[in-house]
Amino acid sequence: MTIPEQPDQPGDIDRWLDGLVGRGKADAQTRMLHEALLRRSERQRAVDNTDDAGLERLLFRLRSERLLEASGGKVRWRPTPMWMGIAASFAVVAIILPTLLGTLNEYPQDDTERVRSTGAPQRVAVEAPQKAAEAARAKLREIGIAATIEAKAAGVELRAEVPAAQREKTAAALAEWNIKLPAKGPLRVLLVLERKTSP
Repeated sequence: MTIPEQPDQPGDIDRWLDGLVGRGKADAQTRMLHEALLRRSERQRAVDNTDDAGLERLLFRLRSERLLEASGGKVRWRPTPMWMGIAASFAVVAIILPTLLGTLNEYPQDDTERVRSTGAPQRVAVEAPQKAAEAARAKLREIGIAATIEAKAAGVELRAEVPAAQREKTAAALAEWNIKLPAKGPLRVLLVLERKTSP
C-alpha cells in the first residue's frame, strides 16, 4: 500500500495511516517506513533517557573546580554592578573635570576685567566719586574725548567713546584713578566710595 495521491475512496488515506502505525494490513513499502519510524523513535528515547544525575554530578564538579569559568587557567572577571558604578563614576569625572577646569581658566582673575568683559561698568573705588568723575572727564576733554557723568545709586558712572588712535593717551590719562580701558566697546566706569578699613 503506497501513499494514495488521489484517493479513489474516502477511506484510502485512513487505511494507509492505519498500516503506517501498524494497525492494519500494509504493503512492503509502508512496513519499511513504519520500522524506520520505530527505530528513530527508540534512538530519540535513548538520548532523552541519559543519566541526568550523572550529568549534574559532572557539572557540579566542573563548577567547584572553576573549570567552567576558567579561560587559559585564569578565572574570567565578570563585571558586577558595583564595579560598573565605579567605572561610570571615573568616566564622569574624566569628562567633567577637564571641561570644568577649562571653563574656570577662561574667566579673568581680576574683578574689574570680569565686569568689563560682561558689558557692565567697571567698578573703581575712590575717596570722592563725584570729584574723581569730574576730574577724569576734564582729563578726557584735554585729549579731545567727550565724556558724560551720571549719578547712580551705587556711585557715579563715567561714559566715553574712545577712538582707537587715542587709546594710549586715554589709558595714561585715566591711570591716576586705576581705570582700565575695555578691550572693545565704550568706556563705562562706576566710581564708588572707597570703604576705609580700621586698623
